[in-house]
Amino acid sequence: SDIIELMLQPIMSFYEHAEKSAMQETKDLDLHINRLHSSIKLYLSDLEHTAMTEQDAGRKLELSNFAINMEAVGDLVAKNMLTLAARKNRESLTFSPQGWDELSELHKQVVANMHLALNVLVSGDISSARQLVEEKDRIRAQERNSNDQHLRRLQTGSVVSIETSDIHLETLRALRQINSLFASGAYPILSQHGELLDSRLTKVRGK
Repeated sequence: SDIIELMLQPIMSFYEHAEKSAMQETKDLDLHINRLHSSIKLYLSDLEHTAMTEQDAGRKLELSNFAINMEAVGDLVAKNMLTLAARKNRESLTFSPQGWDELSELHKQVVANMHLALNVLVSGDISSARQLVEEKDRIRAQERNSNDQHLRRLQTGSVVSIETSDIHLETLRALRQINSLFASGAYPILSQHGELLDSRLTKVRGK
């Protein structure tokens, strides 16, 4: 998680300045994340399942899923967002001031939600888990709003918005996906305490 933070925290700065050495360090950190993920999987698989309580087995699954999600976050930062940042700099593109503010604010909130997710992982706190899921919904709504605002800028003929359209939308999508991976750690806790429906369709059918 510490390494993921080292990758995620500076990523937006690369959109403004392509620091090749720093960007390469981020790629190297992703390789380190992959190695750690493999080690964690091997460690957890070596634990004797038959000697575990039901609670231990559930915790093992939670930790395994969390490690899988952290590896996926590393890939999104290193393979998606770094590539987008490099392209923006290579083509000397500029976001609109509004577009950049939207992306920067979303990134800041995703980093805050990462810290919340780590707290949930360690503490198992129900209220924090609930807040994390609420944040997931809020981030999704914020992504939609930024999409809408971006389309409006395109309709006005904003040249910078047109030139950076793909990068803007793909960055939004990557940040939302990263946030969803963080939020997934809340679901086992909420499910254990009966605060999660098996399917959102249940609520619809029950109308």
